[in-house]
Amino acid sequence: MSAPRKHRENIALFFFFLKEIRQYSKWFVPVGTAIMVIQALRPFLLAYLPSLLIDELTQKRRIAVVIVYTIAVVASEGILGLLAQELQKRQNVESMKVNRRMEMNVSRMMADVSYARLEDKEFLDFRQTYLSGLNRSSQIAYVMMTAFHMGSCLLMLGGYAVLLLRLLVTDRAGIPSGVAVVDFLVSNTWIWLFVIAGMSVYSSYLKVQADNVYTKMVEEFAPTERAYSYYQKLGKNLACAKDVRLFRFYPLLSVYMEDYRKAARKLEIRFSNATLRRAAPADICLKVQTLLIYILVSAKVYVKAITFGQFYMYANVIHNTISALSEMLDDIASVRYAFGFHYAYQVLMEEGMIDGESVEETTEWPEKSGELTGIVFESLEFVDVWFRYPGSEAWVLQGFSGKIESGQKVSIVGMNGAGKTTLIKLLHRFYQPQKGEILLNGININLYPCEVWWKLFSTVFQDVHYFAYSAGENVAASADMEPGRVDEVLRKVGLTEMLSRHKRQGTELTRNFSEEGVILSGGEAQKLAVARAFYRDAPIYVFDEPTAALDPLAEKEIVDCFDEYTQGKTVIYISHRMASCRNSDMIFLVDQGRLAECGTHEQLVEAKGIYAQLWSAQAQWYNHDKQLSDK
Repeated sequence: MSAPRKHRENIALFFFFLKEIRQYSKWFVPVGTAIMVIQALRPFLLAYLPSLLIDELTQKRRIAVVIVYTIAVVASEGILGLLAQELQKRQNVESMKVNRRMEMNVSRMMADVSYARLEDKEFLDFRQTYLSGLNRSSQIAYVMMTAFHMGSCLLMLGGYAVLLLRLLVTDRAGIPSGVAVVDFLVSNTWIWLFVIAGMSVYSSYLKVQADNVYTKMVEEFAPTERAYSYYQKLGKNLACAKDVRLFRFYPLLSVYMEDYRKAARKLEIRFSNATLRRAAPADICLKVQTLLIYILVSAKVYVKAITFGQFYMYANVIHNTISALSEMLDDIASVRYAFGFHYAYQVLMEEGMIDGESVEETTEWPEKSGELTGIVFESLEFVDVWFRYPGSEAWVLQGFSGKIESGQKVSIVGMNGAGKTTLIKLLHRFYQPQKGEILLNGININLYPCEVWWKLFSTVFQDVHYFAYSAGENVAASADMEPGRVDEVLRKVGLTEMLSRHKRQGTELTRNFSEEGVILSGGEAQKLAVARAFYRDAPIYVFDEPTAALDPLAEKEIVDCFDEYTQGKTVIYISHRMASCRNSDMIFLVDQGRLAECGTHEQLVEAKGIYAQLWSAQAQWYNHDKQLSDK
């Protein structure tokens, strides 16, 4: 989906946002409508009522009527002004509520959207476009407020058009001025009407053209701004702060940032110039329109075709008409420009719904019972699986096949880049294979809802992360936890002593929200991830290099925990350390994306293949370490 260009596309997007907003605020639309009507009515009354008062004062001078008109003028301004002020306060409150909910929607969508989409350039450009909308235009609810103001301008122009039409069709010349041209123009106002209407159409056309330039800029600018934002954030990213300083990365980052800044600047200047060529003539047209109508009104007063009160009214109407027309055109440009960013919200929400869907409700779910919580695991099988990452031509997996039985402890080994971690990503359905399938109990795993499927796994990923919550919440992944179980798993992985120096399982992690927060070392973070897996205690444990950041003693303690917590469970273990394979029931050796060897440790060593070579190479180091320790 591209940015909306046509009027009907923008109108459709307006109603989409209107529907979204009504879900989060029942008052936003009624309050916005009331403000729209008041904003249109106030200038009309303040132009019309004083004109009646002036005519009464300069002509009939009836004291009672003067008093009534005076009260009407004061009351209309006071009451409507106060009402509009109070309604706008309420609208601001509702707008903040709507904006927060819509921002939460995007955050939730980003957390739930398929993992593969997070590495897709097109999807990331949409996300950057949405974020740019928040930075470069305004939040969605405030854009919709501008749309309502545009509606009030339209209502205002409708009322003014009636009054101006009355002026323009007043061909009564009154007293001849003695100048033929003046008398002719005053008596043939259709000429003025034709010229003014033509200039209005031309001015509107130029404004729309200028707005189209902005819309085009939004689409072209998204990739550049995403790159610039990435390099800008690197300088502030704590995770890479040590590398940036030690290896002096910042000069390189500065080069890239400067290149993208220059590219962005060139793009902005090009479109600014293109917009100016259209916007300036449009503004000139509006000024000329104002001048023409003032000349007409003055001429009609001069020949006494209209009264002084009518002159006051028409002078205000003319001023307000030009202002309303200018504001409406600006509002149209502003809304279209903002929609050029915020359409990405609709795309992201639709993306979230698509990725959030599993299979049609008519599908007969395997092991379907109650709320789909009971999946009995018997076997897991990769059948001729082929996979390559989006945008890449290189196959990571090439016809991989292998079967894991319930209760087995399986080690997956191989050289770097062989495809081991990719197997885990496919197993967790973060990606879908291009060919082949993965079967649970002989049934394609895609037939299970993701939320149900993920409950099968207690996984420790290679790239460990923890969050700005308490240690307990990080372990339980919830505020609703079992404190006893949390303490038990923290003690098993060796974190209790460290946390006891703070607030135990209530210790805040990171310093994002608390100066007393704790920043974990790499090894401590890995232990926390293992504790999280133990707490979940799912039927299948997956460990992807779970002890890479641990010292030998800590590694032994964690491995002992594995044996205790995974009794009777299925365990899939990925590691470069071959010693961990000796206790495995089955070993898969992956080479160039294929299952090259399969068997027990003894079988593969006797086969004298790739596994035997890897084992022999690492065994020298094990023996060397043992000799050193004996000494």
